[in-house]
Amino acid sequence: MNTVFSDFCSAYGLKVSYDKSRFMFSKNVSRRKRAMFTQFSSIRIASGLGKYLGFPFIQGQVKRADFNFIFDKISRRLVDWKNRLLNKAGKLTLARSVMSTIPIYPMQNYWLPQATCMVIDRVVRNFIWDNRESGNGLHLVKWEIVTCPGCEGGLTS
Repeated sequence: MNTVFSDFCSAYGLKVSYDKSRFMFSKNVSRRKRAMFTQFSSIRIASGLGKYLGFPFIQGQVKRADFNFIFDKISRRLVDWKNRLLNKAGKLTLARSVMSTIPIYPMQNYWLPQATCMVIDRVVRNFIWDNRESGNGLHLVKWEIVTCPGCEGGLTS
């Protein structure tokens, strides 16, 4: 492995930063092989890769819990907006321009589980239609009609 690193570095004029480098092993690699690898390469082992450009690296099968950061972002925005007096048009504008765009970047990297999409849709719908005092809003139009394109009588562009 060290030979591969040195050949790559000499070919491209780069240098490996061993302090910043981490290796992640699959569950099938034994502890003995992991220890032997770290001893020879001087690269530390990582249990997870963390985030890159604000997006977590997901190891293994994608789960709904992996996308909790989307709900956290939307919830932070909602806290600010709930305190303001917004009419339905204002809520719709905020939902369309901000809340609906928050999941776009994660969706470029991963196929979101349907349960995650349904929860995001429910949060947006509840923000638009819910009454602040009781939590039971008056739904004047079906959500299916609201989400139709404008040319079909909906409110989306």
